[in-house]
Amino acid sequence: MSLRYASFLLFVGVILVSSTARAKTPFRSRTHFNPAQIGVTTNSALRSFISGGQLQSTRFGKRALRAAGKPTIQLAAGVHRLMPKGPQGYEKTLITPSHVALVHSSGLIELIRRPDAQAQISSRKVTTGERFSVGIGGRGFPIMARKGPADTVLLYRQLPVKSGGQISSTDINTSFALSKADAFHPFGKQGKTVRLAMPRKTFNDAVEGKKGAVGWNNFGDGYSTGLEVLTEVQIQSNSIRKLFQ
Repeated sequence: MSLRYASFLLFVGVILVSSTARAKTPFRSRTHFNPAQIGVTTNSALRSFISGGQLQSTRFGKRALRAAGKPTIQLAAGVHRLMPKGPQGYEKTLITPSHVALVHSSGLIELIRRPDAQAQISSRKVTTGERFSVGIGGRGFPIMARKGPADTVLLYRQLPVKSGGQISSTDINTSFALSKADAFHPFGKQGKTVRLAMPRKTFNDAVEGKKGAVGWNNFGDGYSTGLEVLTEVQIQSNSIRKLFQ
């Protein structure tokens, strides 16, 4: 074997080994979310950030993800599957022991429970954002909502500043809207708007009047929930605290 041929084989071997190593390493695809923009943080630090404070006790990048352990690494490697239109338009992703927060460039903060996020990533399907009917409003028009990751429904809530980043209200029920445009808090100074991936069962319990109420049930059969906003969804605050504490 000539020296030139041996050198060629060595070069090809190095290329193959390098390609294999890259294929096994997360975050290589351009469709993946940049790990430098993924932070590992605590629930209390996330609440403080949602309330408008500085992001404390948070570490970003691959080193922070490795320190958090394999489940967090796997979650971070697939977080782009929670972004139906791709990573563009997202400023950063925050991972806590219980939730994933997608921070949009617009300022909107999307909260997803880790089990729902992982289920969506494992399914390898993109269903987030698909519209579907949840009921009938006045004059027979359908009320439309959007699907969230896994088996969830996307709901919006504008938090009052005094909430301190706490999603649930101090009242018996917590109010949400089916769209960002309808999400507003009429009492006190307005804070950030959050979009929550609400488990379908919790949402259905509100629609059925078991643990909450919805505005569109004011129409038909003379039944009224007392809600004046057609697309409003009220869910028992106790249930919200268990899901988004």
